[in-house]
Amino acid sequence: MQATNTVLIDKRAHVDKYTVWHYNPYHYCMRAIVERYVLWLKRHGETGDVVAEPRYKKVDKKLKASFQYIYRHGTEHIPPELIQRHLTSHEIKFEPKAANVCGLQLVDMIAHPSHQALKAKSSGVPMKPSFGSRVVEILLRSRYARHPYTRVIDGWGQKLLP
Repeated sequence: MQATNTVLIDKRAHVDKYTVWHYNPYHYCMRAIVERYVLWLKRHGETGDVVAEPRYKKVDKKLKASFQYIYRHGTEHIPPELIQRHLTSHEIKFEPKAANVCGLQLVDMIAHPSHQALKAKSSGVPMKPSFGSRVVEILLRSRYARHPYTRVIDGWGQKLLP
């Protein structure tokens, strides 16, 4: 079973840090997720697809191009051969919520609590007790990706980007 990864970007810190070069924050997060996913697939000897929920035609087209660039050229951390070996397609797949894809339903269920937990962790303000906090407890206990030797979640299952 796939481990869970959460990537959160602080857009203000991103703009402050990269005053000249601004990578599209949505694409930057997708890149970080794809890197973690490919590494997980490699560790488990698997292949897989990347699926996203469509937003708007123009931004979907740009995200598709960004994904294709990663697939063809790799990233500064992962060579293209490794990405191509573990991803089954050079194209990101888009599935609308109405398609009722069970994997995307699961993502919907855990995305908001995961986001809130990482935001709370980065700000030092505890997450309020709720159903979401129980979801996060499960993710922390057994689902977040971890470093294979140290079992550390930071940078593996949770990533905060500037």
